[in-house]
Amino acid sequence: MHSSDPQAAIIILNWNGWADTVECLESVEKISYDNKFIVLVDNGSRDESLGRIKEWIQNHPVQSLSETSYLYKNEKTTVFKYTLAEPGRFTVHLMCSKQNTGFTGGNNLGISYALEQSADYLWLLNNDTICDTEALNSLVELAESSQDIGIVGSRVMYYHQPEIIQSLGGTDSISWRSSGRHIGRNMHIKDCTDDNFAIEGYVYGASLLIKKQVINEIGVLDDSYFVWNEESDWCLRARRRGWKLMYCAKSEVWHKEGGSSGQGHIRTFLGRESCRVSLSRFVITGYYDIRNHLYFCRKHYKDKYVLLVILILFEIIRKTAGICIYDSYKGMRIKLLLKGFSDGLAGNMGKRIDPLSYAKLKDFKK
Repeated sequence: MHSSDPQAAIIILNWNGWADTVECLESVEKISYDNKFIVLVDNGSRDESLGRIKEWIQNHPVQSLSETSYLYKNEKTTVFKYTLAEPGRFTVHLMCSKQNTGFTGGNNLGISYALEQSADYLWLLNNDTICDTEALNSLVELAESSQDIGIVGSRVMYYHQPEIIQSLGGTDSISWRSSGRHIGRNMHIKDCTDDNFAIEGYVYGASLLIKKQVINEIGVLDDSYFVWNEESDWCLRARRRGWKLMYCAKSEVWHKEGGSSGQGHIRTFLGRESCRVSLSRFVITGYYDIRNHLYFCRKHYKDKYVLLVILILFEIIRKTAGICIYDSYKGMRIKLLLKGFSDGLAGNMGKRIDPLSYAKLKDFKK
């Protein structure tokens, strides 16, 4: 594609993960799509991310550098705009958020800014991914093929198992009870289809392309979620307004999965193995999952809300049993489940718990 094609903003969110982000940038700079720019949002990192990312950028021939302030929700964000000469002339807009506003807040900041820069498409790309050189080309080409297509997802493989599928674009369904199962999960790449198809669930946010017209119609991500369930909400809103969600087989991305929030660990009890997540990751899969599921159901499926409350109570009991058998910090984990339930019922949304505060308690390596 050429500079006359639609302008695409590549939005990458960094939070204490500069090494992953730099590797992601190294793959993004090689993509063949010409009419692009990068919006890199540092989401209030407390490590050396900003310095390391600036160092990577400045190792390129920089044609120009400017510094501005961007006002979003009454907060000023410093933006460094780098115009790079090689490989291929493109710009990196480094946005320095003062605090961690979550997946929703960080991406919304980047989305709002990118739209003001006249982006036609916005590609949300996780910082713990790398992409094929044709990944963006293929996404835009499919989106341009029909006015009804609003959101497109990639073929996502595991970074450490590059021929194994994590998700063929997204999930197979969305309902009050769940957001469905990832299509093609754990299939070998040779066994999956090379055809594009409609996604009936949500498009996986590790690599999600969305038209600006969709955002103009349905709005940005719902900040109430902070993190988790936000793609389900966004995609459901889009579908209910008549937009199609699609899987693009030619757009390939490799994902490390959970790079900013902690990895899993195998624990064994009486010969039975169970993959247990770190305490910082449990803040998301325990607290935010329960709280946000209640909010999602109340927002979109009010007639099923009471039934979901009952089912989640049973789920808490099941998870508590697993915690007692396998996990350390049992009391903390059980409290997170119960707080997620109580905050979900009370509608206490947004950022309530910071996973970073739990990351300091290293019950096992991430």
